[in-house]
Amino acid sequence: MAVRKRKRRAVKKKHYKIRGYVRYRKIAYSYRSKLEKKVLLSFLKRKEVIKVQLEVAVPYLDSTGRRRYCRPDFLVQTIECTMVIEAKGSHLLSDYLSSDKHKGTILWCQERNFGYRVVTSEGRILKFR
Repeated sequence: MAVRKRKRRAVKKKHYKIRGYVRYRKIAYSYRSKLEKKVLLSFLKRKEVIKVQLEVAVPYLDSTGRRRYCRPDFLVQTIECTMVIEAKGSHLLSDYLSSDKHKGTILWCQERNFGYRVVTSEGRILKFR
């Protein structure tokens, strides 16, 4: 009797690499850069923060009209509101602010009445909603 081999399921790889994990209150949070880790820890330590969600996919249309997905760093739910947080280095900021990803994220946040913040490596917080 011949042994039949099973076909392996194709697993889609993530386009980003996880740099490490931060444990806070027995929950592990992943981060992709040192800046993201710093911003994540600053939000986790705030008393008004209820929940931090890492896996968020925001749909947007690129310049050719194709549907794509932007993955912001995290979604923070506080007592007062819900915010999408993106941590960017100062050298990447000007390109990001003119990108379709940024514009799509602003529209997505407006539809859901979410706040949208871009935190720079210099410590500036840019509010868009």
